[in-house]
Amino acid sequence: MYTSNDVGKKKVDCAIQNSKFHNVGNTIIEGHDMNALTNFDKIVELAKQATAIFNLIDHGDYWDAAIQSLCLKLNLPHIVGGNFACCASFDFYRAQGKPCFVCTA
Repeated sequence: MYTSNDVGKKKVDCAIQNSKFHNVGNTIIEGHDMNALTNFDKIVELAKQATAIFNLIDHGDYWDAAIQSLCLKLNLPHIVGGNFACCASFDFYRAQGKPCFVCTA
């Protein structure tokens, strides 16, 4: 998802650019950089039009749980990304009407 060339750049911009670079099909990739506090209604509307959600929110577990709950309600695959120090991690939750780990806690 990221390379050393992405250091210092906005995570969402790099994710979009790198995903489009590696896109091998006709997948439509859109990215939206917005404040989840003031634009959650827009996030919900965009999610209703999506086939998968990549969550790269940097502001904590409550927002992660909100997005995970939204994906569960809409039965959408949910990919969560984050980083710590020099490591990046991604979790994938398939859309099968079953809650992710955080939603069951």
